Amino acid sequence: TGGEMFPAIGEGYYQLTLSSYGFYWFTLNAAAVKAAAPAAPELFTLVLSGKLSSVLCGRERTAFERTIAPGHIASQRWFAGKKDRIASTALDDFAVLNTSTGAEGYLLPTVTVTLRGGARQSYFIPLAYKDSEDDTLLSSAIARARRGARTGLLYGAAEAPDFALSILAAIQGDFTIQTASGGAIRFLPTPALPEAVTIDPAEVKRLGVEQSNTSIALGKAMMLKLFRVLKPGIHPDIEMGRYLTEVAHFPNVPAALGSVELIAADGTPTALAFLQAFVPNQGDAATLAIDELKRDLDLEVVATPAEVTTKSQERFLAYASIIGKRIGELHAALARPTGDPFFAPEPIGTDHMAAQLAAATAVADQAFAALAAAPAGTSEPVDALRSRHADVVVLLGALAATPAEAMRTRVHGDLHLGQVLIAKDDVVIVDFEGEPGKSTEARRTKDTPLRDVAGMLRSFAYAAEAATQSIAQRFAEKAGAAAAYSAEWRKAVDAAFLGAYEAAAKGSAGWVADAGDRARLLRFHLLTRALYEIVYEANNRPDWIGTPARGVIEILETKA
Repeated sequence: TGGEMFPAIGEGYYQLTLSSYGFYWFTLNAAAVKAAAPAAPELFTLVLSGKLSSVLCGRERTAFERTIAPGHIASQRWFAGKKDRIASTALDDFAVLNTSTGAEGYLLPTVTVTLRGGARQSYFIPLAYKDSEDDTLLSSAIARARRGARTGLLYGAAEAPDFALSILAAIQGDFTIQTASGGAIRFLPTPALPEAVTIDPAEVKRLGVEQSNTSIALGKAMMLKLFRVLKPGIHPDIEMGRYLTEVAHFPNVPAALGSVELIAADGTPTALAFLQAFVPNQGDAATLAIDELKRDLDLEVVATPAEVTTKSQERFLAYASIIGKRIGELHAALARPTGDPFFAPEPIGTDHMAAQLAAATAVADQAFAALAAAPAGTSEPVDALRSRHADVVVLLGALAATPAEAMRTRVHGDLHLGQVLIAKDDVVIVDFEGEPGKSTEARRTKDTPLRDVAGMLRSFAYAAEAATQSIAQRFAEKAGAAAAYSAEWRKAVDAAFLGAYEAAAKGSAGWVADAGDRARLLRFHLLTRALYEIVYEANNRPDWIGTPARGVIEILETKA
């Protein structure tokens, strides 16, 4: 019942290993016809007339902007304009970074994309050059580059192990390199960076999961995160990482080791990369939660024909408690007194709640526009929610009353199970960037820590939905029983998380002491988060829009 693919059945014997009293239960399907190997991509050829930088100058720059960059950017997972089309691209600035051995090696360009709808986005596209054609690099190549009689490849620098080592060497050396437009790129170490560390190039590996960033593991010592979608200003991930490492000494986040910043001619910083300590882990908490619940559903719902039991499995309940404890401790660390105005707790005032309400109402407008655009019959929750825009706006207004005594602090800003890594019997919290669509300043805004709590509770709902759908797709007749079991699982997990969170956070400056204010603020952020999820799913995973729609209905129908 695991839905796993087994090896194809061929002409010879089919070997299986069975445990005592074990068995396999197969569904046999006709084999798919194997597709032909893809042809080598058609690549534009640039000409290097001297130094590596010449490939981004003069006529070659024009070819890069008009012919090469649009197609390359549009094909990447980190491209944030997938709902629109690229109208034009423009090279903003670039610098040349030497290899770890001191030779000219890597281009560090930033590119502005203008979409057909008029929106503008900025991207970081580090490039490497190899003076010979290499079939293994064709999938990451963006152009051919001819220098004299030799033709090589211009390709994504993240594929070159020496690129991450060159970044590390520049950070260790506290280097600054000049850009073509009069700015500079600064490589900044932190006090936590080891003075001497040797990384074998063979141990440098780009991680396969890529969204708005590209992550490169430097052995088991460090992790380099390349920011692809650029936002000017102080980057919250770097700022929070340094504060938690150097000031709060919070152990359950990766230590901040260094950063790379582009400094424009007017002094405005834009983060390009972040170097952190590598955290050995067994995957993220979202994967663990879904896998454990799917196993429970297989055992308790699919394999057992009797009444469904409600015994949520104990292993993830234990992790839910650990997650609650660590997040409570994180919020307490972020609420400690400090002379740093960007981290000092502040009272939640009328102006703050008015701004929160305005932002939430705007998200509600976007969410209901997305619901209206969804085809009829998309899902029962979508159809049921379409006509309740006014109800949502009224409830948001009621929940946004200013609390009598509550403080706002720095928060994670986009907390969910995917931002929590399982590290043996503990967890590590990662990715303090905040919601990707917001400006840098908006992501640094202080808020009640209950915003993070709401994000985690919504993540539990997603895990329950994902596991339930897995069963329903394979065993339609079990869908109702699976949903009932998952609802009990979610209730138990919510309770374990909230109990541990309260024990760790209670008494800190960010804790909302009044139970009524606490419940109301939490409900406000649960509703805001679910509305945000509708917008996100409509733009990225339309098949999932029913999950947050169901969440909004639950919140509307929950009695205060």
